[in-house]
Amino acid sequence: MTVTTPPLIGVLMCQSNQEGQLILTVENLYLAPLYHSGAVAVPLPHHLADDPLYLAAALKSLSGIFLPGSPCNIEPHHYGEEAEETSNDPGRDKLALMLVRHALNTGLPLLGSCRGVHEMVVATGGKLWRQLHNVEGLREHEVNPDGSPEAKFAPVHGLEISPGGWLDSWVTPGEPVRVNTLHQQGIREVGPGVFIEARADDGLIEAISIPEHPFAFGVQWHPEWGALHDEPLSKQIFDAFVAACRVWQAEHQALALTPLA
Repeated sequence: MTVTTPPLIGVLMCQSNQEGQLILTVENLYLAPLYHSGAVAVPLPHHLADDPLYLAAALKSLSGIFLPGSPCNIEPHHYGEEAEETSNDPGRDKLALMLVRHALNTGLPLLGSCRGVHEMVVATGGKLWRQLHNVEGLREHEVNPDGSPEAKFAPVHGLEISPGGWLDSWVTPGEPVRVNTLHQQGIREVGPGVFIEARADDGLIEAISIPEHPFAFGVQWHPEWGALHDEPLSKQIFDAFVAACRVWQAEHQALALTPLA
């Protein structure tokens, strides 16, 4: 028996120090929605950024890239600022920016959430606000960081969705959309060729896409939680991403798979 191969989607990991040992991890929260939408998540070690041959080998097998959230932030020198970032992960910075640029050059489907959308913005020439609570006119966006999962991922603010984008096509006309918010940093400005899909009710950019790309989409909130709890827009985001990965797979890779006994 042969079946259609589920697309393989590369997922960035984060490095941390635990009792003197450097470890790479990715939360199951980010992996499970890909599985439920019909894909297989493949965590990507940072070492791939140091060897072009190994990175090319990994990318050859992938049909998409997912850039998840993280407790760390992008180092400011990547977007033209000199200040240091105390919570950082330079290995992730290096690999993430390489992957975004590769995806944009090749048409490989790309999805980012929270820090992931920051990586997309920086890789395309945009800039970030480093601490939103210091920016006049913006609300506090790091809500319930230490609460229960239900409290952390509860909807907090509305979205003002731009007409003509992917988000606009995914939501029910006239129906309010509210999203969670768990971030200290945010998008200050986007680079050329980037479309602003939505803003928060305080004006902060909440979602972007790259119209010239088959599927390059990023959101500031965390749709992973909603996707696992049958929230329609969150499920739509992951379903649309995996569908784009299937198209890439059909165009670039063999489809037949014989399941293991």
